[in-house]
Amino acid sequence: MTTCSPCREFLTLRVVRKDYLDPQRQVCQLTLASANDTPLPPFLPGQYLTLRLTVTDPRHQRAQSLMRCYSLCNRPGQAFYQIAVKRQPPPANSPTLPPGLASHFLHRLPVGSTLTAKPPCGSFTLSDAQAPLLLVAGGIGITPLLAMLEQLFANRDPRPVTLFYAVRNSRALIAKPFLETLQQHHPHFRLFLCFSQPLREDRPGIDCQLTGHLNLALLRQYTTLGNSHLYLCGPSMMMSDLLHALETISFPQEQIHDENFVGGALSRQHLPTASARPAQEITLQPSGRTFLWQPQHASLLEAAEQQQIELAYGCRAGNCGSCEMAVLQGEAEHSPLSFNQPRAGHCLPCIAIPKTAMILQE
Repeated sequence: MTTCSPCREFLTLRVVRKDYLDPQRQVCQLTLASANDTPLPPFLPGQYLTLRLTVTDPRHQRAQSLMRCYSLCNRPGQAFYQIAVKRQPPPANSPTLPPGLASHFLHRLPVGSTLTAKPPCGSFTLSDAQAPLLLVAGGIGITPLLAMLEQLFANRDPRPVTLFYAVRNSRALIAKPFLETLQQHHPHFRLFLCFSQPLREDRPGIDCQLTGHLNLALLRQYTTLGNSHLYLCGPSMMMSDLLHALETISFPQEQIHDENFVGGALSRQHLPTASARPAQEITLQPSGRTFLWQPQHASLLEAAEQQQIELAYGCRAGNCGSCEMAVLQGEAEHSPLSFNQPRAGHCLPCIAIPKTAMILQE
């Protein structure tokens, strides 16, 4: 099955509608149509768009080009694309850095604006296996699963579907009316909302079915894994914990489909094993800036960010190629499962760990 369009030309899209999917207005849904009335390339539920944005950095007052990937959250076959963009605060470990440039830019974008994007891409798509579906989402990780749910129920797919959706509380719920509609009208759909930090007004059993952090024990308490196909999308820590727990019970790897929307170490999918590697110094030229990669870092990108050194990035999963840097000295290892591999003499910091000390060209 083809997971990415063979077309490499950028599309020109027009914003025709803006909506908010959460009570706090932190998740903005953009409806995008073709700006030149040509048919949009098809996509599969779970795929994403890679946007090319020109954004002014307020710190330097200069425009810079950014590449960012956003899951498509509507079903295929419609004359538009929909993406949901969460407003990103500064990194938790670097509060002095500015909030997300791309997300703030898109939240402020008026209807009628145009965007450029690569055609839909991605391998996180529904299997044809006629087995029960278990969907697990954390926070904004619900967005590719929304497209899957729309497609499943538009096609009257007979497979039983169970969704576990973990958020802090009712104020952080995304697309609640849509999920409630599915629950009311589709008897083979089960929904379990899990609140890690419920509000006083959040009523157990009514506003949410589960409390605390979502883990394998809770999944097994409320559903039977059996021959289910699991679709997991959410924050790094939740994903890593669940994937590790599934390994401990020898759940079949071919029945697990996962996507980590913020990058990071997913033990079975994206990055080579790093625990036994020695620390390596990374030097950036011509600035001469250095940072230390250590085994606890999931990638060169993560190591740089934790030491307050900003590198360009887009998808954080090796798909868009926007983080590619020339290797002047040294060697890195990349995940063989990513959509892109770097050109000869280059590396993709978002999915690379160093085998030696390295010098990279900025």
